[in-house]
Amino acid sequence: RGKDPLAEKANLIVEAICYGDRHRYNRIGDDIIMSLESFDIASSLSLKWLELAIKLQNEPLILELAQPGNKASNAALMNLCKSFVFSKSRDIHDFMPILDAMIRVRHPDAVDTYISVIEKFNKSATDFDYYWLFHSITDLPKEEAVPKLEALVARLPEKGTKRLIDQIFELKQK
Repeated sequence: RGKDPLAEKANLIVEAICYGDRHRYNRIGDDIIMSLESFDIASSLSLKWLELAIKLQNEPLILELAQPGNKASNAALMNLCKSFVFSKSRDIHDFMPILDAMIRVRHPDAVDTYISVIEKFNKSATDFDYYWLFHSITDLPKEEAVPKLEALVARLPEKGTKRLIDQIFELKQK
């Protein structure tokens, strides 16, 4: 009650596009069985949706609708990076979706941004943070990423190097 119905509808649309799951209930005999159904709305939307997401600065939609080679997507993703770097939030878990989107769309600055984030967080990172920080390394473009990541190994504290070396090895195997 008291909520703006238009805002409520907009939130439902964003959730459907970004998280594309819905529950389906089926009756089998006397039992009701719930199943989770996934569907991909984002890939069927026109470029206008991305343009609108960028105009509204809707982070979840930008991350979901960003497209490879799209200059507006690339600029919006870099703006999200910059806003994160200058925000008070320093939680790596909040930043990983941005990096993951940059990697997915093959953003030209994805590797350098990834390395900058590792350098920024390496001193305060816990083992759990390193897990999340390094989980997407194997999705980076191998030819560009491997030499830069190998150079990074010497600059990391000991607790992060083993996991990074393991991820570099996995990336080389791809």
